[in-house]
Amino acid sequence: MAVRDAKARLVVYPVDGGSHRAVPGSADDLPLRWSADGRWLYVRRGSGLWSMPAWIDRIEVATGTRQRWKELMPGDPTGVYGIGGISVRPDAKGYAYHFISSIGSLYLAEGLR
Repeated sequence: MAVRDAKARLVVYPVDGGSHRAVPGSADDLPLRWSADGRWLYVRRGSGLWSMPAWIDRIEVATGTRQRWKELMPGDPTGVYGIGGISVRPDAKGYAYHFISSIGSLYLAEGLR
């Protein structure tokens, strides 16, 4: 199991017992999913939960080697102010996310007294 500790580092806890260990080079990352073979941990880079774009990396847990996997950005970012809810398929052949947007209207009123 991978969780963030009080210093925003990723820490791996074996579910069958044993001591935990920090994942090298993982400060401020948010864990998303383990790879099918357990070698890699997919993470959202940085601490901004709703920041844009959203960078998804994979970290080789044993060595701390980091590779860019995806950069998520809506096709039309007009009015979008956050990306969240990122899910990676177990086989890492797909992903999904949602975003929040707000588009308003501006009116011009003339001749008011």
